[in-house]
Amino acid sequence: MSSKPNLNRWGWPASIRGRLALWYGTILGVAFLFVGLLLFVYLSRNLHSDFDFSLRSTAEALARASLDRSPPLPELDIEALLQQLDNPDPTSNFFQLFDPRGRFGAGSRNLSKRTYPLTEGALNNALQGKFTYETFIDPDRGKIRWVTYPVIQNGRLVNILQVGGSLRNLEKV
Repeated sequence: MSSKPNLNRWGWPASIRGRLALWYGTILGVAFLFVGLLLFVYLSRNLHSDFDFSLRSTAEALARASLDRSPPLPELDIEALLQQLDNPDPTSNFFQLFDPRGRFGAGSRNLSKRTYPLTEGALNNALQGKFTYETFIDPDRGKIRWVTYPVIQNGRLVNILQVGGSLRNLEKV
């Protein structure tokens, strides 16, 4: 007695049960692949959106602290906020401050080796009061995501603040 399956000339099972099992398995596999791909894209976009929100929140806090001359609590001054950003860990956030003409003014200590240029598009958007997200590639840190945030007081541009962070850990996820 042979336990060899009965196959047709194309290598498919000859019985209807075998062919249905193969079709159902294929359809189920494609459905799982499609759902997995959709889930991956959704989670990736959500992570990048959360990272952008974190950069913008940090920029807003720094901008408010730089404009506020009388902080409500003595320990919450701009120096304390900047000290938190001066973490030497290359995956932490960092900042750059430019004047309204786009000239470099200051930066966090973990950027002491290099300054990143303020692009023309980001400068033009800042002059119009709009913030801009950009991604650069750095040989040491990998992909860097920046938000360029205009610091506006009494309707005029006071400074241009850039807050950035490495996408290295985000892309590992």
